[in-house]
Amino acid sequence: MTTRTLPRRRRVARARLRPRARAASARRGVALLLVLVLTVGMAALVLGAIHVGANATLLGRAYDREQDFKYAADAAVAIGKSQLNHDPYALPDTGYRTLLREGAVVGADGRSVPGLVVNVYAGPTGSTTGQFGRFASVVAEARDLRGARWVRRLEVTQESFARFAYWSNRETQPNGDPIYFAGGDQLWGPVWSNDAIQVGGFGGATFHDVVGTARTIVGKGNGVFKKPYQENQDRIELPTPAKLGRLPGFAASGRLRFDAPTDGNEQTARLRLEFVALDLSQPADGDSTDADEGFVRAYTAYAPALAGGVQGANWLRGDYTAFNCGDWHNVAPAGSAPEWRFFPAAVHRDAALRAAWRSAQNGTLPARHRDLGGTRASPGATDAQLRQIMGAAAGQTQERWLEPGAPAPRCFLGGDPHLAPVERSDWAAGRAGAFEGGSPRTFTARGRYGEWAEWGGAPYAPLEALAGGAVPPARRRTIDEVRTAFPLGRGANPGTMGVLYVKGTAGVSGVLRGKVTIYASAHLVVLDDARYATDPAATDASRQAGRCADVLGLLADRNVVVADNALLTPQTTDAGVRALDDTPRLDLHAVVMAMQTSFVVEDYDDPPANASPCEASPSGRGCLYLVGGVIQDRRGAVGTAAGTGFVKRYSYDRCAAVNPPPYFPTTGRFEDNRYYEIDPVRFDVAALFRRLTPSY
Repeated sequence: MTTRTLPRRRRVARARLRPRARAASARRGVALLLVLVLTVGMAALVLGAIHVGANATLLGRAYDREQDFKYAADAAVAIGKSQLNHDPYALPDTGYRTLLREGAVVGADGRSVPGLVVNVYAGPTGSTTGQFGRFASVVAEARDLRGARWVRRLEVTQESFARFAYWSNRETQPNGDPIYFAGGDQLWGPVWSNDAIQVGGFGGATFHDVVGTARTIVGKGNGVFKKPYQENQDRIELPTPAKLGRLPGFAASGRLRFDAPTDGNEQTARLRLEFVALDLSQPADGDSTDADEGFVRAYTAYAPALAGGVQGANWLRGDYTAFNCGDWHNVAPAGSAPEWRFFPAAVHRDAALRAAWRSAQNGTLPARHRDLGGTRASPGATDAQLRQIMGAAAGQTQERWLEPGAPAPRCFLGGDPHLAPVERSDWAAGRAGAFEGGSPRTFTARGRYGEWAEWGGAPYAPLEALAGGAVPPARRRTIDEVRTAFPLGRGANPGTMGVLYVKGTAGVSGVLRGKVTIYASAHLVVLDDARYATDPAATDASRQAGRCADVLGLLADRNVVVADNALLTPQTTDAGVRALDDTPRLDLHAVVMAMQTSFVVEDYDDPPANASPCEASPSGRGCLYLVGGVIQDRRGAVGTAAGTGFVKRYSYDRCAAVNPPPYFPTTGRFEDNRYYEIDPVRFDVAALFRRLTPSY
């Protein structure tokens, strides 16, 4: 039993030991392989880390180099812009100029950026005419010794004087005394003076935009500054007539150059320009704001002395004479609807005219009224008679009686259609139709005292259609009137460049549709309202859509003057002091620039005092609502604290700042407009400026 049992146990033990020996041998081979794999992996990781680190270093260096290129190009652009602003001859008239060649770039630490140089070029770009502003480009090329480079272009625009709400060269009166902002003045828009700006007490002044001066601001504590102010800046010089020498040629290209008979002061003006906006749509669309619905007319009064002792300038200006002023009478045939026609005082006693007047009550006029004024054979009226006619009002005494429903007496500028009874050449001959009084339709192209210039360009069909029989009578115009309209839009006048030039002195008034600069070699005289066809203060959506479509620049070598005439100054009548215009105020929509010397009101310190309301407060001649800006050599007077002249109500026109009047003078300072990056591989400076400067 014992012999058989023991061997069996040994065999079992050996059988169990053999597989374990084989497993141990297999594990020794796997470990070696694993070590090799781990070693290779670690080596790969180390190599990868080295590679990534090297790439990161290279990328960092490349990024730093890129930043160096960007910094160098931006710095070079700033250098070029600075040179344009401080050197008036840096920018060429055509082509381009190299402002800096192979220049070093200096960092904030005063050291040059190693291995980098810059080239800077500048030239005019955009339209070469400058009608819509003067643009230039500064191009900077930064490159290293290996030929790598970075190119950047900055387009700049030259700052227009039209961006200023108020600008002056001198803030002193002619006797040297300072002029103050005070009394609660509110100034909207940028303000600048080359002189010291004085802010006085008595309410001080509030400046709602930036204020700059080449000197200092005196009395800062009296002012409220909504935005920063800057003192001791570089001066901004007014342009000289020599710098505006291209404007007469631009005006001539559109047949908009006019030679005035005089170049004296505002009292001698015998040429006036009247803006007219006409609804040319067929059928009428109810407005005159389409692109080519703007026109201007030019009226010239004849030799200085006219019949009745009236001077040509007095007639044209609408001064208080029997020729310009009168009242209204009903001349409709019996049984017809009333039609009010205007009769100047000079013809009130004419028998034929009186026969045409038909009262809505009994067909007669008070004897006293019929006996006033003049006749066809002897026109005129005494001052006393004129005061009675202009003081007429319904329901008053026999001397001042008006027909019920008649408009108030008023005055008109020389050449106005309402003045046909004294202007028409057939008036003295007593021809039929000469005694019907004046209306908007009684246009007289060539009259006894002056004539309207005739447009010599190609006829504009939509305009001439107004003289056709298909147009309703209320809109119909005579062919003579149509041909005196000078188109302002390019659809009707392809040669226009937006400039009207007057050699001499001229008056201005009317409703403007379009973008226009009037440049006069002497004075410009504001004779009546000068408004935009689209009200710049409109708030309704339909009118807001037309904003910035109209802009007017009034530019005079000498003064821009608001006239003291019968339309703008209330006059003394038998009914008291009354305004004889359509409104007791003056609306002026324009950027005004008087280079020698001021924007001023004629006889601003003369009576009447506190005769017209300005926003419910009595004042001399009412409110002067100016929408635009005033640029002048020396600040001119508009009114006085004693209640004479006008009360200022100025608003800033931001449209004019963004889209200034055509060719309006610039300050010489350049402002950033747009940045561009340029492909450095294809960069060719000469080819670039050729592309950026069209030939129109």
